[in-house]
This record gives sequence, structure tokens and C-alpha cells, in this order.
Amino acid sequence: MKICNSDIQEKTAVAIGEFNSLHMGHRRLILKAVDKAKEKNAYACVFTFDENLEKHKNSQKVLSKKNKYKIFEDLGVDILYIQKFDNSFKNLSPREFVENILKVKLNCEYVVVGENFKFGKNASGDAEMLRALCDKYGIECEIFPLEKTKKGEIISSSLIRDLAKKGEVCKIIEISSLPVCISGRVVHGRKDGRKMGFPTVNISPDKDTLFCKKGVYASFVEIEKIKYPAITNIGNAPTFEENEEKVEAHIIGFEGELYEENIEIFLLKYMREISKFSSIDNLINQLEKDKNTAITIFKETKYY
Repeated sequence: MKICNSDIQEKTAVAIGEFNSLHMGHRRLILKAVDKAKEKNAYACVFTFDENLEKHKNSQKVLSKKNKYKIFEDLGVDILYIQKFDNSFKNLSPREFVENILKVKLNCEYVVVGENFKFGKNASGDAEMLRALCDKYGIECEIFPLEKTKKGEIISSSLIRDLAKKGEVCKIIEISSLPVCISGRVVHGRKDGRKMGFPTVNISPDKDTLFCKKGVYASFVEIEKIKYPAITNIGNAPTFEENEEKVEAHIIGFEGELYEENIEIFLLKYMREISKFSSIDNLINQLEKDKNTAITIFKETKYY
């Protein structure tokens, strides 16, 4: 997959969006662009924005850049066009966006967006305006309805963030086929887990990582292309009178040091709340149960 922000010479079929969670609605747009590219003998292109847009909206990342780019590539995207979200771009009129960006920069022959798409200065253009302008410039435009859950909720990055705050990570997998990912650098901890036979990696999460409900999760960590089941604790450690909130994971079956490395922890299921145990033995017994449960969930859970 080619990543660029310069003029594209090849003709393209383009999916436009922030794509900050790559839920099923996002992927449906992208797969449509991929199919159209094959039909038109063109390149499948995703048009998205740099991190300035997330900073502008003060929103937490649902996916790391690494994961997002890998999924784009797996879906069959040929070109990832990353638009700088600066004043020059924000001040483009809807017509200028179609003429200068779609027609000139992207060499676009087909474009697909969601029905809630907004573009142009002050978000003055909508999906129907895009269709009308594209028609004038000879670009085929398709508008997709929003995807909804079985309960009728609109599937969106905002919904995913709300579910994460409630610890409903299973539902996130259901609507996005992707587990929540917490990324960060491995730092030194108190090594209480090591003393109990449950060594953990403590991570300092990226500052804009997705906020999740405090508790104990079944999860997994991928190290050198091997996925290991894990128990992840988000919050404090009351049994050890530790009030500092942190993220730590016991990686089942892994032996080695990861200090100062950047890792990603994928949450599969909320298992229980954080509890203060009356003794270390009681805590160890619970961790054994958590370990067995986490292994079972890891084996049973399907994700993208």
C-alpha cells in the first residue's frame, strides 16, 4: 500500500472518511471502493486525515495508526492519501474540494461516502451536495446509509467510545470485528505480580488512547507475530494499598523482558471489577481462575 499526500497520476476509486475506528460501516465503504477500482481498472484509494483532526475534535483514538494502516492494506487498499487538516484545507469550499482534491489531486473516477458526510468550509456541504458536484465533474458518487446495531443504534466511533467506558468490549467486537486496543510503552512497576508467580508488564498508555472502564479483562498481546492470551488490569491494586491507576497485563505463556518497548494490548471481555482481597493467597486463587477464563475466551473469540 502506497501512503502519500501528493498528486496521484493513476485513476482512483475513493472512499472518504476519518475511519478512526474502522467499524463495519467504515469497512463497507472501503470494500466498495476496492470493488469499484477492480471494475474500473483503477486504484483503490482511502482519503483520510492526519492526526490534527483528532486533536481538533479532542477525541481519543480507537485504533493505533499501526493497526489502522494494516487493516487498510488487508482490505485491499492500494493508496492511502493522508490529507493535512490545516487552515488551507479547512477553508476550501465544497466546489473547491471536489475540483482541487477529488479531480486534480486524487484523479478520482468514483467516490463513496456515508450519508452523514460533511465537507467544505464550516462543513457547509453534505453527501447530496457532493453527489451533485461530482456529477458536474464526471465523477461517479455513491452514498451509503449508516450501519446500525440490532437494537437500532447507529454504529459510530462515538458509540464505540461509550461502550468502552462501560467495559462492553464484547459488543465492540460484535459491531466492529475488532477488539479495543490499548497501546503504550512498557515501564517498570513494583513487581508484586512477579512475587506471586504472575509477572506483569506495566504500560504507560499513549495519552490519547481509548478510555476503558476500570476492571480486569481477558485480553491478548501480540509479540513477534505470536498472540498470547493475557489478563489485563486497568485501575489500581487495592490489595497492595496502591492507589495509582495503571494498565498492567499478565501475558500467559510468554517469558522475556519488554521494558521500554511499545506494545499493544487487545481487550476481549470484561471479567470482573477490581477487588481488595483479604490475603495474597486469595488473590492468587482468583488470578488462577482469571487465567483459565482468559485462555478460554481467547480461544473462543473471533476478531478481524
